[in-house]
Amino acid sequence: SIEKEMDNVEEKIRLQKQKLKELQTQYQSTFSEPKKIKINEQILKVENSIISLGNKMDTLGQKYTGLESKMMALSATSAAAFS
Repeated sequence: SIEKEMDNVEEKIRLQKQKLKELQTQYQSTFSEPKKIKINEQILKVENSIISLGNKMDTLGQKYTGLESKMMALSATSAAAFS
């Protein structure tokens, strides 16, 4: 269901944000320039992942809202038919 997908994406975003914080901490405590470059590349990948997951969450949210609207319309139509 869309709700489960949204929950999964939300959990992935949370994990990616946690990973981002860890990488930022590593970056700040690293003095080796080659290691900093490697960590920075990982940071950029994680940030892109967070953006991508955010976009997916937005799409799922729109689908969920659309389905809710349809369900409400059907419910209203059914209620009117039985009144």
